[in-house]
Amino acid sequence: MSKQLTWDNKGFYVDGEPTYIMSGEFHYFRVPRQDWAARMRLLREAGGNMLATYVPWLIHEPQEGQFVFGDCPSRDLQAFLETAAQEGLMVLVRPGPYQYSELAYAGLPGWLVQRYPQVLAMDETGERICRSGPSEAACVSYLHPLFLQKARRYYAAFCDVIRPYLASNGGPVVMTQVDNECSGVHLWNGSFDCNPDTIGLGREDGRWATWLHRKYGTVTAMNEAYRASYTAFSEVPPVGRTTPGLNRVIGRDYGDFYASMIAEYLHTLTGWLREERIDTPVCHNSPNPGTNSLFLETTQAMGDQFLLGSDHYYALSPTWPQNNPTPQYAAAVLYSMDLLHAMKMPPMIMELPAGNLSDSPPMLPNDLLAAYMTNAAMGMKGSNYYIFTGGPNIPGTGTTDDIYDYHAPIGAFGEIRESYQSVKAFGAFMQQHGWLQTAMRSTQVQLGFDWKDTRLWDYQPVPERPDAITGAEAWRRTSFDLLMAMMSGSMPPAVVPISGELDVAKPLVMVCPDRMRHENQQRLAAFVNNGGKLLLMPKPPVQDEYGRADTILADALGISKTAPLSMRGTHARLPGLGHVYGIKDVCTAEIPQAAQPLCFDAQTDTVIGAQWAVGQGQVIWLGFTFEYRHFAHAALMEYLCG
Repeated sequence: MSKQLTWDNKGFYVDGEPTYIMSGEFHYFRVPRQDWAARMRLLREAGGNMLATYVPWLIHEPQEGQFVFGDCPSRDLQAFLETAAQEGLMVLVRPGPYQYSELAYAGLPGWLVQRYPQVLAMDETGERICRSGPSEAACVSYLHPLFLQKARRYYAAFCDVIRPYLASNGGPVVMTQVDNECSGVHLWNGSFDCNPDTIGLGREDGRWATWLHRKYGTVTAMNEAYRASYTAFSEVPPVGRTTPGLNRVIGRDYGDFYASMIAEYLHTLTGWLREERIDTPVCHNSPNPGTNSLFLETTQAMGDQFLLGSDHYYALSPTWPQNNPTPQYAAAVLYSMDLLHAMKMPPMIMELPAGNLSDSPPMLPNDLLAAYMTNAAMGMKGSNYYIFTGGPNIPGTGTTDDIYDYHAPIGAFGEIRESYQSVKAFGAFMQQHGWLQTAMRSTQVQLGFDWKDTRLWDYQPVPERPDAITGAEAWRRTSFDLLMAMMSGSMPPAVVPISGELDVAKPLVMVCPDRMRHENQQRLAAFVNNGGKLLLMPKPPVQDEYGRADTILADALGISKTAPLSMRGTHARLPGLGHVYGIKDVCTAEIPQAAQPLCFDAQTDTVIGAQWAVGQGQVIWLGFTFEYRHFAHAALMEYLCG
């Protein structure tokens, strides 16, 4: 078996043929060896063409310097790959260093964190991020030199094992995943990594100071942005959520720096693979839709042989906000797909739920199929069921149970569950509708966003005015309220970065924060001047990202002197449409005399919406936002965008 996996932003190709990638997570170190072939056939019968497996450092280097592969069935990766080839399945190998997967130390060897505590991640106070427990205690600093030294040695041993099984050597291994859900192990424990050895704290040649130097050029420019009086880049401390008197501009910078460290880390792991003559494409999985944008720098650094996917669970425990795939889940799926597509990726869902670690809520077959169809409708081009089948944990390696069953379609002891029929039905659907493999979702409206507003919400600047809208609030209005309204109507939306290519043939809706980068304000102005239709809510920005006065967009559109309209229980009146309730962030503005009023406050008859021509295009100013609750909100957006 020898297949070549390639892709473009429309979809995947196997040996040049458009192919939906349907993979199942299948752990050789858990599934009994005598069951490998039979369960692989069940995956094939359900439409599968690939399987994915972690290769845990934890089990293959149980003692430092002792690498063990093939000494027992649960460590026989070679035999597993041979079986996959015999069964006609491609393989995605996931060597970490991290796996998570409810393994002790998140898949890292215990000796690493016990013997070398200096590699552990730290918060801005110098305290370890990790808590007690076999998983949390393995919260390491990705770029700590000692951690990289130990991980490099493991990668060499792993590469020696899989090299003969690469697709280029006639084997089944077509892709390699570097690490797993980067950022999760830090952010889920409450902080960015601020390990002083990793960031070079206090050193002008350290990573953090070098990053600041690269961004600002001079300390004077940096001080202007920070409104500070540092004398060197190395004086700037790392910051976290609990930093007293947090300078949020520094916080945003440190978050961007952290994203750059993720990019450097994944680039380093990929470099190791290439040094060891592993020539497969490389991939990584964002922990969830909300973290996709943390990997923007990674996708820019890694090139066209790198694939970023995302994980799309809807419930993993009773504490999750929903028990089944809800409209809110569908909205998150849609913007996740669009963010991946904006990064030039064919949307691949690296962990699509096929079961649940918890007994509650139950993963019902109809719910699972609804989740799969929802993802397909929003543009999914490949998926990996997590997990397709499980089995016993190697003694001492599990953290949740002796049996890693996950309520999977194929149980730990080979039992076929009802959910297998959902997997099979979805596989049949994708095979019957091959046109979906490269089809692009049809859209009529663009919902604009700034990449910086989609992440690092804890570090967004505190508004200087009570009526100001933060970037986080603007993204919330866009990714939920506007998206839900558009999804409830007849004009399908696309969520697009305003720093990317904007289509002047489609209306662009933009909820503007008070602060917006100068270049993005310019892009919005150019969009209108070049013939686009811009629906701006609720008012244009008045500052750049550093809080300096910047009204280039407002000036270009002819909007000035915005002010909050003090009202209680208000609603809007639109002639020809009726009343719209549930509005907020209401404001007035001075607009061009030639503007045509569209919308009025129903109590005072004040104009709170109008349209007029600018250049070759049109501007619609809507002086409010809304929390989506009523179909009237969908009707409003169709009325204005149509």
